[in-house]
Amino acid sequence: MRHRPFSTLAILALALWPTLARAENWRFCVSASFAERRAYISDLFDNGSNRDALEKWFDQTLSRHGFAHEFVQCPLGSGKAVAQYARAYAEQFNEGLGFKVVPVK
Repeated sequence: MRHRPFSTLAILALALWPTLARAENWRFCVSASFAERRAYISDLFDNGSNRDALEKWFDQTLSRHGFAHEFVQCPLGSGKAVAQYARAYAEQFNEGLGFKVVPVK
């Protein structure tokens, strides 16, 4: 019976492995319009999409909403917590520059 906690932990780790392995795929997208002094920031995404495809999607989404923008970036976090922190920092950074931050869904 002494090995049961280790066995339970091993089974739990194996069950959670797909979730832990996917943790590297957290991204958000950010863009800005310098002329309008606006920054556009998406929610977090947990997906394996390649960056180019995601940036193209965000660019098209902004254009569809009629948001003028000069660039699109979708940085990759090394986990959900890191991506959340980076997104919050991007918001604060843009607000510090005097940009209005617009959430985009």
